Amino acid sequence: MIVGPFTESGLTFTYDDTRTFRPDEDALVRSLSHIKAADFVSLHNGEAEMLFVVEMKSSAPIITNDTDLPDFLQNLHEKLINSILLLVADIHGRQKLASIPTLVRGVATLRKKVRFVLLLSKFKAEWCPPLQDELRKKMNHVLKSYAHAELFVVSLALAHQAGWFNTKTLNITAQ
Repeated sequence: MIVGPFTESGLTFTYDDTRTFRPDEDALVRSLSHIKAADFVSLHNGEAEMLFVVEMKSSAPIITNDTDLPDFLQNLHEKLINSILLLVADIHGRQKLASIPTLVRGVATLRKKVRFVLLLSKFKAEWCPPLQDELRKKMNHVLKSYAHAELFVVSLALAHQAGWFNTKTLNITAQ
C-alpha cells in the first residue's frame, strides 16, 4: 500500500510499505542507543530488482576546505552500514525488527545488488561527484566486500533523470 506523504530534509516522499523499511520508525531501532540508520531501505523494481539504502539531506559540506567533511562522512558511513547490518541481523534472527516488510525480509534480499545513495535536496549537481568520490573512499571496504554494491551521491534532479525515485512504489519530490 502506498503511504505518505512524509517530509525529510526538504523532500517529500511516498512509498510502498510492502517494499520499504524506515529504520528510524522501528521501535527496536529507536531503543538501541548509538545506532544511526539511513532514512529508508527499499526494494526497488527497475531494470533489475535491487536494494536501495538511502540517506536524504538538504545539504552537505562542499569538498574544498570544509572542516565538517570528516564528521559528515563518518556519520553517513555509520548510517548506511548500520542499515544493512540491521537488515542482516533481522534476516538471521539476531534482532526482530517489526517494521521490515515481508518482501524485504529474507535471504534472497541479501543476494540483490545494493545501491547506497546520498540524496541531496539543495545541492548543485556539480558538487556531487567530488563528495561521491570522498564517500566512496570512506566506504571502499564495504563496496569491495559486498561485491554487488554501488554508491552514489546525487541531487534530486539527477535521481529523477536516472528514474530512481519517481516511480509508483517510491516517489520523492522537492518540498
